[in-house]
Amino acid sequence: QKGVPLVDDDRWPWLQAIAYDIAARKAADKPTVVACSCLKKAYRDILRSAGPDVVFVHLSGTADEIARRMAAREDHFMPVSLLKSQMDTLEPVAVDESALTVDISA
Repeated sequence: QKGVPLVDDDRWPWLQAIAYDIAARKAADKPTVVACSCLKKAYRDILRSAGPDVVFVHLSGTADEIARRMAAREDHFMPVSLLKSQMDTLEPVAVDESALTVDISA
């Protein structure tokens, strides 16, 4: 909320909490959808530790398209000024990850 990019140490606790919640809901036979920016493979690996059936949906688009959409949002916590740090951090989905890539320009 302060307009400062998060660092890994900021992210680990909540990624572990999300993985725990995914595993708990799976154990209770409750399907779960989580939306977050898992920009690095290491982040996604934590979520994948919740179970082998974790699937990622990667929304793919140009920085210009994403910036345009971000600018059109109202009352959102992430300012467009953080987009560059997000794009710089983004690691493509690896071949060992179960993922669907969706082109947002379509």
